[in-house]
Amino acid sequence: MVELEMKKKIIIDTDPGI
Repeated sequence: MVELEMKKKIIIDTDPGI
């Protein structure tokens, strides 16, 4: 399952620090 990677990508994509 790549759900973890997808979630991580979303978090990084929505992270204002990045």
